[in-house]
Amino acid sequence: MILILILILVTLCGRVSTTRDLLLSLSVPNSAVSINELLVTSIVTNTGDHSLRLLNHPQTVLSHLPTRVFHISRGNITPDFTGLIVHYSPDYVVQKNNSDDFTFLDPGQTYERIHSLAGVYNFTGTGPDNSGKIVIVKAETNSTRFKISGGLVQSQNRPNRFNSFAQSTQMLQSGCTIDQQNIISEAAKYADQYISNALTYLQTINGYTPRYGAWFGAYGPQLAETVKFHYANMVVGRW
Repeated sequence: MILILILILVTLCGRVSTTRDLLLSLSVPNSAVSINELLVTSIVTNTGDHSLRLLNHPQTVLSHLPTRVFHISRGNITPDFTGLIVHYSPDYVVQKNNSDDFTFLDPGQTYERIHSLAGVYNFTGTGPDNSGKIVIVKAETNSTRFKISGGLVQSQNRPNRFNSFAQSTQMLQSGCTIDQQNIISEAAKYADQYISNALTYLQTINGYTPRYGAWFGAYGPQLAETVKFHYANMVVGRW
């Protein structure tokens, strides 16, 4: 993983003869099972002998926004950027002089920040394997035996246990008063409508949106199809 960043700094004074040095260290987990666990820890240290006022530039590790802080690649392959692209004017920020827009570091002082890559980068096209080839993997198998003496086919008049929320009234007939049954049934109708609306929304998008990211994280075609599949099953009552 290649991580490149640019740090922009503004000193509290004008030109000085003292040194102004910064040390940046980055650490990432050796492995992660999902992008939600892929966190980058950055530590910025003022190794000089002069106090520094650093701009929280959106293209640096001081950014508070999900912007393109890191350049990540494996060979010639890079993940898709799905974060925010912002217009930033350092001159305007300095002129406004809002302390929230700066990070202050005295000599020897450090600033640590943890960056989540979820919702900022989409690794679907980069890994874990980018060959794109479909292969057959033969698994070792064994056999087992069983005996069945009756009921060789499912009864056709057996009630289907898969129903929509609003249709599942049998579960309410035990231990619920009439008023409680009515309240739960009314809530179930809204749940059905919520699921239907969610499925309609999912079917209208073909890429990352803030709403999708809030629900499911980074957008990937395979994950999106899986999500739509499950919501479609809930709409028809297979839950």
